[in-house]
Amino acid sequence: MRKIGNTAFIFPIGRNQRYAPIGISDADGGGNIDDFFTACYFDYGPDLDGYAVDTFETTIHHVSQNEYWELNRSGSNNVSVTLWWSSYSGIINNVDSLLVVKWDGDKWVNLGNTYAYGNPSAGTIQSGIVTSFSPFTLGSKSKDNILPIKLLYFTGKANKNNIELKWTTATETNNDYFDIEKSLNVKQWNAIGKVKGAGNSNKLINYSFLDLNPVDGVQYYRLKQVDYDYNYEYSDVISVLFKYNKNYDIIIFPNPTNDIINIKVNSATNEYIDNININIINSLGNLVIHKDGYNNINKIDVSSLEKGVYFIEIKISNNIERVRFVKF
Repeated sequence: MRKIGNTAFIFPIGRNQRYAPIGISDADGGGNIDDFFTACYFDYGPDLDGYAVDTFETTIHHVSQNEYWELNRSGSNNVSVTLWWSSYSGIINNVDSLLVVKWDGDKWVNLGNTYAYGNPSAGTIQSGIVTSFSPFTLGSKSKDNILPIKLLYFTGKANKNNIELKWTTATETNNDYFDIEKSLNVKQWNAIGKVKGAGNSNKLINYSFLDLNPVDGVQYYRLKQVDYDYNYEYSDVISVLFKYNKNYDIIIFPNPTNDIINIKVNSATNEYIDNININIINSLGNLVIHKDGYNNINKIDVSSLEKGVYFIEIKISNNIERVRFVKF
């Protein structure tokens, strides 16, 4: 976005549904009405575009590894610059330690904090008068302000007997570890593992984790990133479809049902199957019926259940399959 003139202006910019404005003051000393400024926001770490986040003046403790703004000038108007922070920016525990910083071609320099107001998840900070323009971002002169990790991607792939999760960070600040959480309904989540973080880093780091107990069908995963101060944030949720290479089929009938649900397990080799474990789970992920030691032909009384959607979870050896049915 471009602004022509010598008056104050807030650029209402952002990216990927994230609102991240940047502001300029009236031109110092009046300025020229024909000068203009152009602004753009980037929702990733400045190091990815060559502005090293580990190179800065001694008055700076660290700079943001998560976002930056470009603000360029045509003309000679000098202005102060205002940046907005949000929950995406990090956790601002000490506004007095927060800084506006600028890349000078070799390093990040401190443009000060003439005014800052807000809370840990949202606020604004204004610099002193700026006479040259280039990339801008948030910095801190202490460790109090947590400017978090940048997660480039998080993916999952079904293998023969497991699901492999992979993710990569571009930058990390104060990152202690990742909890890997799993859900079968995107409502009830369980931690299934932990991977140690890198602490502080400004280079690409690849992580992976194996879920050795996938269920037949779709499962959901998310990362819980926890820092050394026990603050945390979640990644986006991903889904992975897993299908067992099995030699049997499961049939349930009638569906919908009011009282009895029949469960039949057909083996491709016509073998007798016993010791089948059966769980019935409601739409909130709660276990409502549990049966052990069943064989390949079963009847389950569901007349006591409320009307709604349920899942029958059938475990044969190490294989688990879920089948949906409706109680009317």
